[in-house]
Order: sequence, then structure tokens, then C-alpha cells
Amino acid sequence: MSPALLATAAVVLAASGLAHAVTHASTRRAVVAHGVLGAGWAGPVVVLLTAVELLLGAGLLAAVLLGDAPAQRGLGLTAAALFLLLAGYAHAAWRARPGAASACACGVGESPLGPWVTLRAVLLGLLALGGAVAVEAAGVAGRPWHEVVVLVSATTALSVGLTYLPAARALSAPLVLGRATS
Repeated sequence: MSPALLATAAVVLAASGLAHAVTHASTRRAVVAHGVLGAGWAGPVVVLLTAVELLLGAGLLAAVLLGDAPAQRGLGLTAAALFLLLAGYAHAAWRARPGAASACACGVGESPLGPWVTLRAVLLGLLALGGAVAVEAAGVAGRPWHEVVVLVSATTALSVGLTYLPAARALSAPLVLGRATS
């Protein structure tokens, strides 16, 4: 299960980095609105974060695909540290402006700052940490096809679920699946 956990962290990092690259100006404005960093720091921090997310996500995914255990462990621990750092930042930003509706600037799955943004970052940090601690040396290419299907399915479900958790929690109306019966 370690590859699915690490691949999920990698996919979320890469998707977030790509989204930050595409929406750089709005991400910078949101970081300024958070009130945690000075306005002069927002631009460089967003550029640095975008680069780290893209490189770390791509490197971690490559390490998982190739079965490079030392790289998986090191990059997984780095991803865990980044996610937990982002959780601390999200919590500080939310607490700095109580009652103000600021965008989280999370990349994919935008939502207002709040406890769900912090929880998502903590969950991703724990997921990356768990994957890094339980690294398996086998690469994805060396696994039987049915294990690869499970790995890809688990990675997809975890990535989508965790990416959109805060946005789903911010919905004002309940989400209803299927037809209501009376």
C-alpha cells in the first residue's frame, strides 16, 4: 500500500504545483490576503512553493514507478514535512483573519480557509509519512497487473477525495446522490 500512499502525495503535489503555475497572480493575491506573510514575500514564496511542488511531485512519482526505496523514503519524508508545514500555514492564515472569507490558494480544489483546509494538509502529511515509513522496494512495473490496477485505483480515489475535501465541505447545500424517496 506504500506506493499508493506515496503516489497520492505525488499526484496532489504535482497537480497543486501545476495549478499554482497557471494561476500565479491569483495565488499571490490570496497569499497576500491571508495576512501571514508580508506583501513583498508573497510573490517569491508562491514561485518557490510552485517549483517545490512540481519537482517534489514529479520526483516522488518517478521514485514510486521505479521502485527506488531510498528516494521514496527521502522524498516521502520531504513531502510529509511540506504538507505539515502547509497545514501550519493554513491554520495560521485562518486564525489571522477570523470570519474573513479568504481563498485557501491550495491549487486544486479551492475553498475558503478553514479547518477543512488544515485537516486536508494534515491528512496528506500523515499519508506521505506513512508511505515513507513503509516503503516497499518493488517498482510498479515489476508488479502483477492486478496489483497495478489496485494501486492506480487507490491513488486516484485518495487523490481526488483529498484534493476536493475542503471544497466539498464548503458547499452550502447537502450533496445528494441518486433520487430521493418519500
